[in-house]
Amino acid sequence: MRRQVVHTPKVPPARVPLSQAIKVGDWVFASGQLGLDVSTGKLAEGGIAAETRQVCENLKAVLEAAGSSLDRVVKVTIYMVALRELMDMNARPNHVSVRSPRRRRPRRNRSHRHPLA
Repeated sequence: MRRQVVHTPKVPPARVPLSQAIKVGDWVFASGQLGLDVSTGKLAEGGIAAETRQVCENLKAVLEAAGSSLDRVVKVTIYMVALRELMDMNARPNHVSVRSPRRRRPRRNRSHRHPLA
């Protein structure tokens, strides 16, 4: 499969040499993001809640540049320095509209009926 480097100017450039994301087929592997505001290049003001919101906006922009969306995210890993901020950080992703996958009912195999049914 072909690899495609994903880049968008809507997200501040990384401080280290890495891609914002790599797209392989239908899969998008996004790099870690900081809560940097693209207009200032600085961390979003307002503490961990504002930084978390900005991280979500940055990831959204990267995913959209790759032709994907937050609705299709399967896994997120968050690294924190100050665990005392966990509750504030954890409350923020709720503002992001992410739907849980629809649960499918198991299909019944009707080709084999029980003799007593």
